Amino acid sequence: MTKILGICLSGLIFLSAIEIPLDEQLTCLSLKKGIEVWSKGQIASSSLVACRFIGQDPLQGKPQIFDLDCSAETFEDELPDFLDYCEEEIEKKGGASLGVVAVGAVDSEGLHSYLAERYEHSEIRNRISEEPIQLISNADLNEFDVLLSYPTALFNVRTDEDLKKLWVFYLIQAMAENRFKKAATEAESKWVAPDETRYMLPAYITVGHGVHKNLNEENLLKNFLSAIQVLKAKGFTDSELADSKSQLVKHLNRFYSEPPSEQLLADYYASHLAASLPCADYSSFMALSFQMIPEISMIDIAEMLKSSFKDDTRQVVIRYPEGAPISATIIQTTLGEYVSDNLEFSPEDAKPVLDEARDAFSQLLITDDEQKMIRSVIHTVAETNPIKLGFIRSDLEKKRLQLLHIHPLRSIATMFTDPYTKQCVAEMMDSFFKWKSFISDFSKRMNQESQRGNLQMYIQGFSLTVRANPDQVRLYINNKEWEKLVKYLIKLNN
Repeated sequence: MTKILGICLSGLIFLSAIEIPLDEQLTCLSLKKGIEVWSKGQIASSSLVACRFIGQDPLQGKPQIFDLDCSAETFEDELPDFLDYCEEEIEKKGGASLGVVAVGAVDSEGLHSYLAERYEHSEIRNRISEEPIQLISNADLNEFDVLLSYPTALFNVRTDEDLKKLWVFYLIQAMAENRFKKAATEAESKWVAPDETRYMLPAYITVGHGVHKNLNEENLLKNFLSAIQVLKAKGFTDSELADSKSQLVKHLNRFYSEPPSEQLLADYYASHLAASLPCADYSSFMALSFQMIPEISMIDIAEMLKSSFKDDTRQVVIRYPEGAPISATIIQTTLGEYVSDNLEFSPEDAKPVLDEARDAFSQLLITDDEQKMIRSVIHTVAETNPIKLGFIRSDLEKKRLQLLHIHPLRSIATMFTDPYTKQCVAEMMDSFFKWKSFISDFSKRMNQESQRGNLQMYIQGFSLTVRANPDQVRLYINNKEWEKLVKYLIKLNN
């Protein structure tokens, strides 16, 4: 891992693209019905098998991923019933079955043979309808289910620059879906949130999905289309981008562990299979992702918006009560009234930042609420008797976990740029238990970022922020003297 990160950092210094290696231990098989089967053998001495079935629901932007985690002894018996259930669920919704992933103590050759025979004469769909307007009447409905989608073919991820573009697209999707949610609320409709629990990557479809109880379903569709016009013309705010980047890092952390478990790898592979992307080496992909995301700027967002949400890619699916006055002509007329291809976002702040050191550090993700929470936790620990702290330990632990994704230098800067919080940290030194716990947590996070090669580029910006001598800070960091670093910051008169 350290070697990989070293290569990554040296590549960035010389501004050359870094090629991301593929997972050479992954076995991939394409069956006749278009079903993909990916498998990887036993991890360490585990006897667990993590299996994922990947399908596409036409009313969901993100793929549906079903999971089966069981022992190797029972996997062969449980697999047929698991696949029967998944296929039935996807078929009921008019969806498509995309593939199967299995990781762990599994007989890959036997699995491939079984699945090849199973799908040899199967009638399952592996593609959903691509008609631009689909109107589906249902006598059991008493409301309109409206979906506006923008399919996008995801590009291949071969280098770190490709990876950065992938996460730029993810952020645009996330911010657009937040706009769709607001548009649904303004239309007095219920927003239907996409399910992303097990799906890591951006989806190939960006979706606005809501349920409207009134007869005039056009209000909801028009609000969705108007939201696209606004973001194409005016883009997003700095606050939206910062919050989305912070949420993305939290999202990625749910898929990150070294070494990864069978379940994590199965989810990671299933995400790539669903996106039709070759599967990159897990450690390289994750390390570079954590490195690339803070570098994404509004310039990157503006550039990708130019090729996003094209009018000729729009698809509308409406499920409506039987007998409702709705037609494809009406929908087509509405689409014609809301075109956005001629709109282009050019942010005023889309220019190089002169102070690159300060900018790199300022790009580390943290929200205003997270800064308030960090300071509040420090105040509480410093002001509370050690015995009483035991009664609120679970609450403090929940907050610690919520803040775990924040870079430790960003966290410590939050403490030392506020005079009272800095004073509280100093007071904690007088309590063995408080200080030991604080330094232990900080050291653990700093060691993690050090292993990722994710400290050196932030030293200058961090030092400017806390008004410290960068050479002294660099010395502590190079020697991994985390406690000395904190004590040095406490002694600074600023």
